[in-house]
Amino acid sequence: MDDQIAPSAPITLAAALLSDSLESCLKHLDPTQQFKASMALDPDFISPETRERVGAAIQELYDLAEGSAAILIDELLDGPTTP
Repeated sequence: MDDQIAPSAPITLAAALLSDSLESCLKHLDPTQQFKASMALDPDFISPETRERVGAAIQELYDLAEGSAAILIDELLDGPTTP
């Protein structure tokens, strides 16, 4: 993602969902694991590999949300589909 261009709202929302999920997961770790995980995800210390994986996770969440939104809109307009 280009630093010069503001991310779209869906990408921003996907990033927020991922961030919230990570925060929730961190709460279940012991203090040492919490510290290591938070350091690994800190923008000042994150490795290029981890940054790439986080970006891929955000894109995957965005793709899922976009597909789910399309299904939801179809069901609202046309009624639920039967398998």
